[in-house]
Amino acid sequence: MNKYLSLALCLLLSFSLTHAQITEFKKGWTTELRLQSGLATNFEASSPDVFTGGLLLTEHVTAVPGKLKAGVVAGGIYYNKKLQGLFGPEVLFKIKDLNAAEMGSIGNLHLSANWLFGTEHEQLVGGGIHVSVLNKVTIGLTAHRDYNLNSWWFQCVVSVRLSKVKKIDEPFNK
Repeated sequence: MNKYLSLALCLLLSFSLTHAQITEFKKGWTTELRLQSGLATNFEASSPDVFTGGLLLTEHVTAVPGKLKAGVVAGGIYYNKKLQGLFGPEVLFKIKDLNAAEMGSIGNLHLSANWLFGTEHEQLVGGGIHVSVLNKVTIGLTAHRDYNLNSWWFQCVVSVRLSKVKKIDEPFNK
């Protein structure tokens, strides 16, 4: 009995080691719905910090599989007591896979960089650090400099993937 259990564990371990896959930043397109909330400040005591929040849609294509995605961000934001639009390009760079031992990747740690334009003359450049889990949910912190209106934006971000995850086409499943 003990001999069969050891053999089964060895086979399972060898199979999972040879078939562990990196599932993050694969070829193709991804669409996410992003909720962000934070504040805008110019670090002066004479002016108060302003709440910022938004609901944005992101579309990315993998430029370098396993490392780099590029895409666009567009959506609505609430800033300076007004509803406005925000849009621009974005690049994501994966810096680390979050591996679950022999089972492959359960997520990743990545950096974002974007250049965003608002409908009320906002011109933001900045980025953030994000953790993506199970290729479905992403949380992160971002910082942007509005070089037109002379302020800084600091926000928390939560994104949910809307596009379907492609299934792996294994030959033994056919």
